[in-house]
Amino acid sequence: MIPGNFVTLNRFPLTPNGKIDRAALIIPDPENREQEIIEPCTEKEHILAKNWREVLNIKKIGVEDNFFELGGDSILSIQIIASARQAGLTLTPKQLFQYQTIAELAAVAEVNLPIRTEQGLVTGEVPLTPIQHWFFEQDLVNFNHYNQAVLLEVAPDLTTDWLQLALNHLVSHHDALRMRFDRSNSSWKQFNLETVEDISLTVVDDFKGKFVRAIGNTAEQLQASLDITQGKLIAGALFRSGDGKSDRLLLIIHHLVVDGVSWRIILEDIATAYQQLQDSQSLQLPPKTTSYKYWGEALEQYAKQIDIAELDYWLNKQITTSIPIDKSSEDNTNTIAYIQEVSVSLDTVNTSSLLTKVSQTYNTRIDDILLTALIQSFYLWTNSKELLFDLENYGREQIADDIDITRTVGWFTAIYPVQLKIDSVNHLGETIKSVKEQLRAYQNKGFNYGIIKHINSESSQQIQQLPSSQIAFNYLGQLKPPPAESIIKGLAKEPTGNTRNLLSKRRYLIEINAVIADNKLEINWVYSQNYHQRSTITKLANNYLKSLTAIIKHCLSPTTGGSTPSDFSAAKVNQNQLDKLMGQINKNKF
Repeated sequence: MIPGNFVTLNRFPLTPNGKIDRAALIIPDPENREQEIIEPCTEKEHILAKNWREVLNIKKIGVEDNFFELGGDSILSIQIIASARQAGLTLTPKQLFQYQTIAELAAVAEVNLPIRTEQGLVTGEVPLTPIQHWFFEQDLVNFNHYNQAVLLEVAPDLTTDWLQLALNHLVSHHDALRMRFDRSNSSWKQFNLETVEDISLTVVDDFKGKFVRAIGNTAEQLQASLDITQGKLIAGALFRSGDGKSDRLLLIIHHLVVDGVSWRIILEDIATAYQQLQDSQSLQLPPKTTSYKYWGEALEQYAKQIDIAELDYWLNKQITTSIPIDKSSEDNTNTIAYIQEVSVSLDTVNTSSLLTKVSQTYNTRIDDILLTALIQSFYLWTNSKELLFDLENYGREQIADDIDITRTVGWFTAIYPVQLKIDSVNHLGETIKSVKEQLRAYQNKGFNYGIIKHINSESSQQIQQLPSSQIAFNYLGQLKPPPAESIIKGLAKEPTGNTRNLLSKRRYLIEINAVIADNKLEINWVYSQNYHQRSTITKLANNYLKSLTAIIKHCLSPTTGGSTPSDFSAAKVNQNQLDKLMGQINKNKF
């Protein structure tokens, strides 16, 4: 019962009422834990401790430390699993959520289990995955212009030839980056090519004193230059600032072959390949994991195993909900050309608490907390205690024992509709527990929804008729700073151009994207000026921050906490039964 962290204060911060201001208390630094850390003993524990330190960027980790209390999340779990795999240990995402300490994980980690990989070039037709089917169903005027892009601060005076070689090797190594898409009648197919043209790397060093404008103009041109039918899926530009401090590297990749997890792999591999060339070494990236081609084929087999009863689960899950509209344009145009954005951020203290402290109170994950704040903020706007929205997750589920896609580049995102309902906005503890249990009730984290809708032909027609959500939510995880020795120094702030064609129709009225960068949670609200006033979305975004801050403060209170039925899934009890049982147990303790 002795606390693991102690902080010395000259005085306690107080509220105007003279009570302790818990939100203002200094967050203990996990690097300065005074409690003795239990060091790893076995080889497995040493391997896991090393990769936890590297991924979580924490110098001291003991075998009894909890992954999620150290700031881990679902995205970082993939990096943990990938790092363990390279060291010869096999783990699954499910295991990391179930066994949250190094000691527990080491006990279940397998050594060198056989995994289906192909280290050579993968070629031939590749089945479309659910998210790719979803993409081609969109009402887009130009399928070629739907990209993701990053603008990076990089070390000055990079050797262009080495950077070009690193990019070309990246495409050769990651098979999904060599895709070509063909359209026959109304259907699309994709193919893994054996070779593609070298990536076109534009070098800009003459910008006549207008650096930002040069980046923006070049970015706009490159964003519109991709062609999925020709296999041209990547474009890049190197901007030499001339200040001797840092240059800029712009990378644009068509969304059909990349997602948030893939970007982390790609950037790490570019830095590794460049460093190898700089050190006169041969290019040797970490071994490939299961190919995107085999993943697509495995999904088709997996679809046949899904119980058709799960279709009823989804058909009975949703109701139609609409959000208020401030105004409606004459032609109801909701295209990219009319989008506006409102961005808000949580301060570093509350973000740290969100990552390392909040989960302990009700045994929650970060998405439980973020979505509790979401439904609360929408309630303040709509006065409705129900909310229907589409939720995105990374979609890299363990569907077969011989599959490992932790280092596979491609678009794996899973999108599924979520309907949340709350009884009251005044009882935070009950609301958090309710949202947590509703989210846990979605089978396999909603992964099967896209498969039923897009691959399982027996059920696709019925599920296609379900009402569409007007809201989308996506938590992108934590953006960790690159290693000091990397040529990549961080994300740049200059414009990256329009990633999508301005005439393309949007699927949602409001899109919320959350990410943790520079130790702060940033929430970006995207909306159409044809439907909503900026003041409306600004108020909604600020109410979200207020709700989230109140939840964090509530969870830090020593008088709060509790378990929910999903914590004891084998017991088959409801919340009332569990509360009575826990109350009796606590009573008997004393």
